[in-house]
Amino acid sequence: MAHNSIQLDLTGCKYYLEMQERIRQAFNFPQSYGANWHAFWDFLNTECPANRVVVIGIETLPKELQESLKMMQHYLEDFRKNRTETANPFSYVFLSADPTTN
Repeated sequence: MAHNSIQLDLTGCKYYLEMQERIRQAFNFPQSYGANWHAFWDFLNTECPANRVVVIGIETLPKELQESLKMMQHYLEDFRKNRTETANPFSYVFLSADPTTN
């Protein structure tokens, strides 16, 4: 079983499309990634070999991106549940960009 980890750094992210581009790059999704939550779910299920996702910098997101953050967490949690009973379990964690607050 592989133990791949993805780190998604959202520190200082200000806009929805910027968030989606950071997701695309961190997850190594192709340029054809649709930059929306449905595309995230689709690519997560087909293009994500990782066993763990670490999201940092969420405390730096503006209020306008809080709903998007909730959507990301929702999809990561569904993905975790779907892989719980497989030989390739998945986990995720949200951490502060400032390690002294974790």
